Amino acid sequence: MTIVGFCLMFVGLGVAFWCSALANRYWRAVVDYEFEHHQAEWISDGRPTGGRITRPQLSFWASDVAATLAAGRWIFSPPNWLSEAGPAARARRGSIRWGFGALVGMFTAILGGYLFFRGALLASAG
Repeated sequence: MTIVGFCLMFVGLGVAFWCSALANRYWRAVVDYEFEHHQAEWISDGRPTGGRITRPQLSFWASDVAATLAAGRWIFSPPNWLSEAGPAARARRGSIRWGFGALVGMFTAILGGYLFFRGALLASAG
């Protein structure tokens, strides 16, 4: 079980890292779209952090908090400016998919850690 657990930890952490990076990339595209096409909504959302387009307009702490709050709101109820067929909607769906992949990767790493340490404890006890 120790080798299986180690492999699951390694693969799970890799999947979680890769999926998190891709989810972040898609999320930044959504925020940049809002900044370019719906400036008033971007300001009312608290100027969330996006990609390179929005960086000059940001405040360090408030923009990160606004991005986290906007992500939580937009996952469950997309704003009106996000049309179903537009590029921002596709980026939002991509962010949700890759974010779910990151959660699966973290769960796999936790399961691998459990199996690894359980196997190590059983081997040392016996």
